[in-house]
Amino acid sequence: QTNKQTNKQTNKQTNKHILPVHRDSNNGGEETNFIPKDLSDFLWFPELSLQDEEALETEVFNDEQQFGNELHLVLSEIKIHNSIDEVIAKLKMDGLIESKFEEEIIKTANATYALLENQDFVKNAAKILDEQDILVSEKEVKRPDKIYITGNKAVVVDFKTGEPLNKHNSQVYNYCKQLSDMGFEETEGYLLYTQTLELKKVK
Repeated sequence: QTNKQTNKQTNKQTNKHILPVHRDSNNGGEETNFIPKDLSDFLWFPELSLQDEEALETEVFNDEQQFGNELHLVLSEIKIHNSIDEVIAKLKMDGLIESKFEEEIIKTANATYALLENQDFVKNAAKILDEQDILVSEKEVKRPDKIYITGNKAVVVDFKTGEPLNKHNSQVYNYCKQLSDMGFEETEGYLLYTQTLELKKVK
């Protein structure tokens, strides 16, 4: 899984006990306490303290890795009706996208979403969750890039900006298994490789 944080980002996490919260992306990211009402609601979980601040290390990436990180960040920020140009402009303003990668990121992001939005499971989705945490255990959280929900069916899509690896299949398979364990009657998983624009179904 491509690192979803660039080397310009720092996460400071603290231990705390809070009620489950729902971060509403349509309401400025405001967090509100909520009562789960359907299966998809159970995908929202409290923040967990997963690492000690002192254990965080600064990573240095080569250009290929940095491009992959920045492209993945753009893909994760794009919503169905969002403008790719607007997303990139905002991330550039925040210092998260480098100008030297901008043209190629725009080209790849447009091609990736053109392929994705042509799929029936995207066209028919009643709800789309972006990089939604799935609680696996007390100290482990899984975060697929996209979950498309239609009725009692959940489809997982994970973006890969590098070369195909065997572990990618098992990763998405485990996402689907976790969703099945949570109560979805039907699940499907896909890997979307941005270098080749291949959408591969995980079996």
